[in-house]
Amino acid sequence: MEHQNKFKKSKLISISLLLVGVLLGAGLGGTVSSVKGSNFNEKNIVADSVVNIAGNLPVNKSVADVIEEVSPGVVTVSVNAIVNSYNGVNEVSGIGTGFFISPTKILTNQHVVLNASNVNIILHDGTNLEAKVLNTDQENDIALLEVTIPGFQSQTVLKLGSSDSLRVGDWVVAIGSPLDLSFSGSATIGIVSGLARTIETQNGVSTFIQTDAAINPGNSGGPLLNLNGEVIGINTAKLDVDGVESIGFAIPIDIAKLKLEELSKPVITLGIAGVDISAQNSVKFGISEGIFVVEVERGSIAHKLGVIPGDIVVNFNGVNVNSIDQLSQLKKQVGNQVSIEVIRNGKLLKFSLDL
Repeated sequence: MEHQNKFKKSKLISISLLLVGVLLGAGLGGTVSSVKGSNFNEKNIVADSVVNIAGNLPVNKSVADVIEEVSPGVVTVSVNAIVNSYNGVNEVSGIGTGFFISPTKILTNQHVVLNASNVNIILHDGTNLEAKVLNTDQENDIALLEVTIPGFQSQTVLKLGSSDSLRVGDWVVAIGSPLDLSFSGSATIGIVSGLARTIETQNGVSTFIQTDAAINPGNSGGPLLNLNGEVIGINTAKLDVDGVESIGFAIPIDIAKLKLEELSKPVITLGIAGVDISAQNSVKFGISEGIFVVEVERGSIAHKLGVIPGDIVVNFNGVNVNSIDQLSQLKKQVGNQVSIEVIRNGKLLKFSLDL
């Protein structure tokens, strides 16, 4: 078994959403403070040396052919989310990447859409479409989205390859939206640097493909492709250590394929946006744990239940809740009825609804 890596002084960062605005270290879904690139400006651009690779690449398609063929099926995922920062509760926006695996469904990272109050996708041609989160897999950091515009169908659907057949040294291409929308559709090339890398993340120990193809903030959820144009991984993280470059990680696509049937089953959408109450902000809210509701979507399940902004959710379907992450997992177990308990003006209120 390959040695399990634990980065202590170094940081394994999710190259997730490039946040728009200053968050003062607060995290969108708890990960924002580790994302680099939010201070990007034109002065950061450094001219790279041109490297000529000797010999012909051993494939039927050129790199340019692959990029041209698959790019229309790669999208920018734009989200708005509610976060708790040192300045209080704020709504922030950010971007990630995703790709079509069917004419209407998009695969991306779970951390890209975590705590999102609304989701849009931006197509290769700049068209902006509304989407919804069908389901997520927190353990493997995978999410499945669906375009909600009636009649829409993507003309380009990416083919899923096999990560089990990869070898160290195989050429790979990464496509995504690093930094901001002006760089959407950026492509980089590299090789498979390592296989079955076991890395400890905030969700536990995960297995990754290691690559030296450049991966940057905003690339999360984008495809890592072989030179047949097949997706062999989902770009997810990079190693952030001073003096260390070109160590990026992607979720093997074979792991994602095992989860697609489960992810295709929609989970209920409560329609609330909120922030976790923790020891750091418990005095402010007057309670030790729960979820402070910032926004309730009109017509949603939460709205029908009677939840309003300012409520503090403390129990969902008989289970005490202390975080958005926990609530997201509990939603997957809902049957024909949903119940919720909230604290409003110091009083405990209970609501239930038949679905």
